Amino acid sequence: MTFGLTRRQQQALEFIREYAAEHERMSPSIVEIGARMGTCKSNVFRILTRLEERGAIRRLRNRARAIEVVETRRLPTAEDLGGVFVGVDDHPRLLAYCRRTGKTEEVVISACINRYMGVLELEEKVAALTKTDR
Repeated sequence: MTFGLTRRQQQALEFIREYAAEHERMSPSIVEIGARMGTCKSNVFRILTRLEERGAIRRLRNRARAIEVVETRRLPTAEDLGGVFVGVDDHPRLLAYCRRTGKTEEVVISACINRYMGVLELEEKVAALTKTDR
């Protein structure tokens, strides 16, 4: 299961993948997705919108059958980053944020690590000051 997706979103994503594999990379229609999931078109639109927001799919506006599954890349693990960061594989929110902001995963993760390290340094300074005040 892809991180951060509901059961219905995961079902839709899997169906889109399967359909594209069976039909030479052509994506299913909204009606076909709805029929497979047993839901109406408005629910399919809502599910696809959430999948797009999470970076799991990409859609071309005003085009039929224009849904593309975004293959996520492996994010750095704690080992890759010297044990500082616990990485998450297939993290669509990070990828969506990077696409939205134009930043790379490495830049975003590095900024998070720097912020975290800054907080730790600040906490150490506060603890040291608290000890000397006693």
